[in-house]
Amino acid sequence: MMNVKNMKNKLIVIAILSVSFVSLIRGTLNPGMALLYQHYNQYPPSIISLVTTLPSLAVIPVSFIFGKITGIKIKYKTAVILMNCFLLIGGVGPYFFDQIYFLLIMRFIFGIGVGIAITVHKPLILEFFEEDQQKKYLGYTTIIGSAGMIFFQTLVGWFSQYSWNDMFLSYLPLILTLILSFFLADIELKSVKVKKKESLKLNIKFFVLIFIYLLMNMVATSFGINQSVLFLLKGFTNTAVFTASCSNIQALFSMISGFMFGKLEKRYQNQLLYMSLIFCAISVFVIGISHEDIIIIIMMSIFGFFYNIVVLYIFIILANLVTDEQKAVAGGYMGTAAGIGGFFATGLLELCDRIFHESIYSIVGMFVVLFILLYFLIKRIFYEDI
Repeated sequence: MMNVKNMKNKLIVIAILSVSFVSLIRGTLNPGMALLYQHYNQYPPSIISLVTTLPSLAVIPVSFIFGKITGIKIKYKTAVILMNCFLLIGGVGPYFFDQIYFLLIMRFIFGIGVGIAITVHKPLILEFFEEDQQKKYLGYTTIIGSAGMIFFQTLVGWFSQYSWNDMFLSYLPLILTLILSFFLADIELKSVKVKKKESLKLNIKFFVLIFIYLLMNMVATSFGINQSVLFLLKGFTNTAVFTASCSNIQALFSMISGFMFGKLEKRYQNQLLYMSLIFCAISVFVIGISHEDIIIIIMMSIFGFFYNIVVLYIFIILANLVTDEQKAVAGGYMGTAAGIGGFFATGLLELCDRIFHESIYSIVGMFVVLFILLYFLIKRIFYEDI
């Protein structure tokens, strides 16, 4: 553990937080998807949609593998350098070639980088900071992650007005995060024997919570995919602009909750988690039924604020269920769950179309029901682990 006050080189702190900066950029290409559909109109939409889902597919095995080996087989610094290399190559690579299958390969490589980032960015906080600083900096990871998402998403939107391939230049700033990764301090590898011995302590609670997190990601991703269609059905004009505004507002309030998380958790403790679950359910329900843009914007703000708190609490509970040597394992399983949930979100939408003959309001209903169930489930099973 290292105390920030005793760090001689502040670049170490910046290098740590730069990992969080890229941890949420998996979907930042979405503003330019319409250009890709137009440019590759000779291919079926299902092929083009892989541009958004392949990174999630890559996250699944990568998060699992790097959760097992980071800090045990390879150092955190090595993992972060590899992360930035994959992100930079996979992010900027499509600019130089026109073939759709090369684009898909690059997006898979990009997803490898995202998978590493998702896995290590929270465990890095536990490794580098003292216990009294950990919750504060865990909150900061969300602030910086949301800022990174807004930053790259804005660049993609700006570059996409020139051409479809120019928008991949939006990922050139990853050169800076790659340079920063070399300033990350080395941490000695944990004992493999300790790892094998302690791995037996993973219990059923751990995997139940991972499955819950998977469902959360699947439903939340489906809800995000459907937002523009939902707003279109409500009769809003400039749907793309309104959807982008809602996404940025959600990200902004997610940042605010990250900034406040340490203080709120200290004051309200586990009650903050229960309150967040209820507010998530209420906000999504109101978004589903409301036709007033100002109300939807307010609800998106509330959703962004409290959904992030739920995610942070899930990581804290998971961290309490494992040993110090298994923090990266917890991050790895969370990343794997996020990848599976994100990739199969399109399957959930298809299933809703087949069963309910629509996938808009059925997803809203699933989200509300899921978070109400989580309220009672977490209160009953994980109370002592919060």
